[in-house]
Amino acid sequence: MKRNPRKLSWTLFYRRLRKKGTQEDVLKKAKKRIVTSTAMSRGIAGLSIEELKAKKSENPERRKALREATVRTAKDENRKKQEEKKKAPKKVQGPAGAGGSVKMGKAGGAVMQPGRSSAPGKKSAR
Repeated sequence: MKRNPRKLSWTLFYRRLRKKGTQEDVLKKAKKRIVTSTAMSRGIAGLSIEELKAKKSENPERRKALREATVRTAKDENRKKQEEKKKAPKKVQGPAGAGGSVKMGKAGGAVMQPGRSSAPGKKSAR
């Protein structure tokens, strides 16, 4: 005759269902310690403790403004570089047959077209 494991007091199912033998779990939870950061006690590579504390207590709006300012300067520099590239004279290349490297499919020869494929990884039905 099959018995229901929930009703047999010696089964693991019964003990888990009725939370038996969980004193060990309670002890483990009580022993859990909070890990404190050592960075705030001794500093990080190039920063001292005072500098770290100053950064932590810094106003978020001020931090956001500084970040936006650095992004703005970086964008301005990129814009200037782009303008200089546009202003620079372009090099004029000679005819296609006049030396230099020949790109695939440009100077004569058969042009290879990629084969058709369905979803990646699928084999064709042929």
